[in-house]
Amino acid sequence: MAHFGPMEESEYRARQRDGAIGGSSLWTIASQSLAHYVARQGFTGNDATRLGTLAHCAILEPDALHGRYAVAAEVSKIEVAYTKHPDGWYANGDQPAGPFATKKLAQDRCGPWRTSIDDTPYRTRDDATAAAQPDDGRLVATPADYQRALSMADAIDNNATARGLLTGGQAEVSMLWTDERSNVACSGQADYWLPDARVLVDLKTHARPTPPDAAGKWITTSGYHVQLAHYAAGIEAATGDPPDEIYIVAVESVAPYAVGVYRLSDSMLELGRYHRDRALVAYRHALAADCWPGYPDRVVDVEPPRWAVPDGLLRWRADNESDAAADAADLARVESLRAALAATQAAVGADYARSSKAYLAEDYTAACESLRLAHDGIAEVERLRGELT
Repeated sequence: MAHFGPMEESEYRARQRDGAIGGSSLWTIASQSLAHYVARQGFTGNDATRLGTLAHCAILEPDALHGRYAVAAEVSKIEVAYTKHPDGWYANGDQPAGPFATKKLAQDRCGPWRTSIDDTPYRTRDDATAAAQPDDGRLVATPADYQRALSMADAIDNNATARGLLTGGQAEVSMLWTDERSNVACSGQADYWLPDARVLVDLKTHARPTPPDAAGKWITTSGYHVQLAHYAAGIEAATGDPPDEIYIVAVESVAPYAVGVYRLSDSMLELGRYHRDRALVAYRHALAADCWPGYPDRVVDVEPPRWAVPDGLLRWRADNESDAAADAADLARVESLRAALAATQAAVGADYARSSKAYLAEDYTAACESLRLAHDGIAEVERLRGELT
């Protein structure tokens, strides 16, 4: 039976580990490969994802923020001078102390590192950092990340459209179901669900500025349309109908923490369903065969994408083809001139030979005519050579 409602995080993650595939995993399969999906199963997060999770809590569940997160103390370094005196070593910092029997003992007892919790000295940064971590079981955020999360929450609160979509509903709603067409176990977590209006809202944090006219590219290259088509399928499986509307509320994680609100069109969701269905089929076959291939083992002919083709390419191509045709015509003309030159030179040689033979035979008329032809030929040779140069 399909589930759509609150669920303990540990139980939800356990169902995912058992094979209930989520929307982001399907996009990994669709955009990369099954092998990439398997490799990502050990992914435990990075600085960006941890900041995103913290911001989600600050924005969607502000009442739970303090109970879920603790802010690590700040760590800083002061100047400490270690000097030797007749009675031993002294440390001269914000807490001068001594004497110590050795310099190492002075450094161990009066190190230069401090935390914002108290004035206890630490010899190394690692020692101070370890002491700065709360040990009460809460997740730990750096002071900088905690402030960034609060700034993002403020930006959402100051955007009437975004705040309206994130008020009066349910946050972090888990869903589990079996896809009817592929018979694959599926999972998802809706960031925000407005049950009365049947509106699904997904909250995204991102560090790169993305103005509204770039939102379509950002959503499709990130696979969010696939993820939200997946969530829509889960909501339909559990409630009988898909959401009436689906929105992305995006907030930048760096100043000025700009907010954008985007509604996914029917065509965008259709594209998401297309990629989702293909990925589910590939996942089902991989499960059955226990085979998780990467890229195809074949040569791929690469063509430039449409966006990379400039408007001037066709004109450039025509100009080049025109230049090539002109070059070919020039080459043909040169070859013709060279052939004519060779033939004329041969004719001149033959005329001189006939003139000499006619003089020896005392046929002076024929000799003169042959000599005239030879002289005309020499003039033609000079003309042809001039054209070639």
